[in-house]
Amino acid sequence: MKYEGFGMTQATLIATLFLLLRAPFSATGATWATAGGELSATTPVYTLRLDAVTGAPHVLLLRGKRALTFGKDGWWKLTLADGKTVRAADANVALKRTHDDLQIDWTAPQGDVALTVHCGEREIELRATVRAGENAVVGVTIPSQLDFDPVHLVRISFPFELGRALLPPFFQRQKGESL
Repeated sequence: MKYEGFGMTQATLIATLFLLLRAPFSATGATWATAGGELSATTPVYTLRLDAVTGAPHVLLLRGKRALTFGKDGWWKLTLADGKTVRAADANVALKRTHDDLQIDWTAPQGDVALTVHCGEREIELRATVRAGENAVVGVTIPSQLDFDPVHLVRISFPFELGRALLPPFFQRQKGESL
């Protein structure tokens, strides 16, 4: 998701991204484990794999199959008033895990970002608070990059845009469209 504003110095984006996954299972929350440099949150529906040190997302598996992959920028990218960008991968990071949540705090001279990754039964919810540093933040992209096969998604919802959801056909080739 990309959020653009008129120059914020501090904002809490309770911009919740729900990745509702097509699966008939029921779960009570995620089980967390660390192995091979990765931190993973697993339910009967999905597994989210992250870098164990930085919290950077790697991949989301749906019933053991790759459903989403993430870019190398990390969870977020900020656009500053002067046109420069700051990536999660460029900031200092601290991780803290509690039950179904992972709290990731980044600090950089250009701004701080606090992100909560909540791993629920069938969804992953992201909540971010952004504090600008030397320059106003005019745009926030969370997640920074996301690649997926629409077959595995029910919809991508935009909570601040009431009623807006993108369904799988939106991401498929449209009639008359060329690659």
